[in-house]
Amino acid sequence: MRNKMFGRLVAAVFLASALYVATGCNESTILGQNLIPGADRANTLETDTFTVKAQTFYRPDDSLISNFQTQMSAGAITGDPVFGRTTAITYSQFGLYSPAFTYTGTNPTLDSVVLSYRYAGYYGDSLSQQTFTVYPINDPTFTDTVYYYLHQQIPIDNTPLGTVTVSPYSLQDSINVNGTMEPPQLRIKLNSAFGQELMQQSATGAFTNDSAFHKFLNGLALVPDSTTPGRRSIFYLALNSAYTGITVFYHNSTTDSLQAFFPFNVQTCAFTEYVHRNYTGSEAAMHFGDTTSTQGDSLIYLQSSPGLFANINIPYLQNFPNAVINKAELIITQVSDANASAFTAPNFLFLYKYASPSQDSLSYVYDAGAIANPATHAVQFSNLSYFGGTKKMITNTQGQQVAQYRINITRDFQHLISNNPNYPEYNYGFRLVVMDASGQTMDPGRVVLGGGSHANYGIKLHVVYTKIQ
Repeated sequence: MRNKMFGRLVAAVFLASALYVATGCNESTILGQNLIPGADRANTLETDTFTVKAQTFYRPDDSLISNFQTQMSAGAITGDPVFGRTTAITYSQFGLYSPAFTYTGTNPTLDSVVLSYRYAGYYGDSLSQQTFTVYPINDPTFTDTVYYYLHQQIPIDNTPLGTVTVSPYSLQDSINVNGTMEPPQLRIKLNSAFGQELMQQSATGAFTNDSAFHKFLNGLALVPDSTTPGRRSIFYLALNSAYTGITVFYHNSTTDSLQAFFPFNVQTCAFTEYVHRNYTGSEAAMHFGDTTSTQGDSLIYLQSSPGLFANINIPYLQNFPNAVINKAELIITQVSDANASAFTAPNFLFLYKYASPSQDSLSYVYDAGAIANPATHAVQFSNLSYFGGTKKMITNTQGQQVAQYRINITRDFQHLISNNPNYPEYNYGFRLVVMDASGQTMDPGRVVLGGGSHANYGIKLHVVYTKIQ
């Protein structure tokens, strides 16, 4: 059984195996030992007057695997005029607590049946209500041996099994389930007809093992209402939890308050999520691929995948003087919008560099310390704390608290200006994305940033260097 517990980052890198991983080089080798100047010949200077051009792009990515990690998302955002609409659906199978399961005692009788998901947090407005409806999955090929992608919808039966309306705020506390306190959960009561079907199964039929159970119930879809205006939150649900599953409450001829639990099992159950963005009519859509300004766009729009990224180009570097680069840092600052308090800026940004002039293939900036496993194509980063990209809140000139990101590109900048034939480097530009490169979090979020031509909060490249005379 394949391991489905890798991070989303590893999944993306696995599919992008054509990505070139830059191996580390020693700066003294790049410059040449005889190029390091003596103190009496050096002038240490700094500048941030570079031309920086930035544009927002949207390219639907059909290579994002959705079932490498078991934290799923569900909900709808229909009330964000800046970034448009988002719909997220969770699909999952459930299995048996033990093989050859039977209900306890004689004459077992249904009381109720509840679908529960361990609640793991939210993005957006905590008071915004979401309405979720549960549908049975109607796809016999839905199986745990297949990779699924964020853009894929799974066929469902349009007969609803249950519905609930809740807000993230209402799920923040522990709950009492039959006298036992349990952690926060999203709970949906399912209809009695579905419960009766479960009561009629036997240890020699659907309850033989998980495979037999999946033939009876191929899974459930948790679908949000994505048409009602004003929806403003996405829920995060932990599938791989002892509190995620279907619970049948029943009694028999002698005993009340009995339970049968059908859990999610990461080893045998298929799962995936569908995430769709619709930017029609949004502010962001007016800035896609805007190349009308010679300085690039004044604003750039970033959103976590599948979403928006920005191309950053820094021309004229061939005119930079011969120098040792002590530090080169991109400084990128949020431009606050009316919805930024609810739809918060991401905790991390990540910078790729382009490996071709057509900007159709990506590589890694030297400073990130990318290390590839040649057998699995998985990539880890040894230098993220130095590389940067972590959100820091600052007070801007208007007295607003905004996010700022600093990304260290010192080694890459040195390569770009050195023109060393042994280590050629080409200035094809960079791609800025929302991503936690450590793979530890999903890092949702969207943010409006000052572009290259923004009057007050434009992207700055700050360089400290020592001239070689």
